[in-house]
Amino acid sequence: MSARVTFQRLLCILRGAVLMALLLAGGFVLTAVQEALARAPATNHTVHHKSHEPMGRNAAAPQQASAPSQADMLARERLDFDKAKTAFDQSIENQKMELERKKLANDNARIDLDESKNWWAAASTIVPLLGVLATLAFSIYSFRKQQAMQIESQNETARLNFEIKAAEIAFEGKSAYAVENRGRALRQIFSDRLRTDFLTNFNPDEFGGDAEPATQKMTLLDLLAKYPNQRTEILTNWSNLFPGDRSWLARVPGAPPRSAPPQGPAAQGSGTGAPQGPGAQP
Repeated sequence: MSARVTFQRLLCILRGAVLMALLLAGGFVLTAVQEALARAPATNHTVHHKSHEPMGRNAAAPQQASAPSQADMLARERLDFDKAKTAFDQSIENQKMELERKKLANDNARIDLDESKNWWAAASTIVPLLGVLATLAFSIYSFRKQQAMQIESQNETARLNFEIKAAEIAFEGKSAYAVENRGRALRQIFSDRLRTDFLTNFNPDEFGGDAEPATQKMTLLDLLAKYPNQRTEILTNWSNLFPGDRSWLARVPGAPPRSAPPQGPAAQGSGTGAPQGPGAQP
């Protein structure tokens, strides 16, 4: 861009120099012609005066009258030359002003281009930085969310494992009533770890809680066979010690009624609450 402006300036200067040279040459030629014309009438007047000297003053009058017209011509030519020179100078000044305007426009365009380059350079630096920050923020968010989900999953797994272990302990009971009793005990001991409805829907009767244990019956029959004279005392003590067996014990001849209260010394500490037979012991 600067080389082009320099070339235009040189071209304008050359044009001005050529025009100035032409004007000067024209002026010199015009001056020479005027001087030649000025000399020619004087010579002719001298010759004419010598050849026609008798004519005297009347013959020289036309020559004297023509001299002012030649001076006027020279003045007009000088004025035209000055006007042309002034116009040429004005043209040179106009061209200089035009060059200055173009130079100013080029400078403004270069400034705008530099500002645009600076803006794009800043944008090219900021955009990757914003991308890095966004990636870092998303990574931190994902890590924290994953960590929270992992902790929640671990807590849920630990709770499920604890409930499974508690259920295993409860179902180690020898009967359905023993399972229910163990579940109630575990729920009271670990109230902060087990749900309040842990094994509350468990019905022992639906899982053989009311079944009559054959082992206890065989033990009772052995006692009755060994001590036939103490039949009533054995049945009474059995009923008092194991109230849960009264449902089938009432069918044994000589046994106390199913709704009879505990009797005798064996009834101490037996209680009359929930079934506590051998099959219901945890």
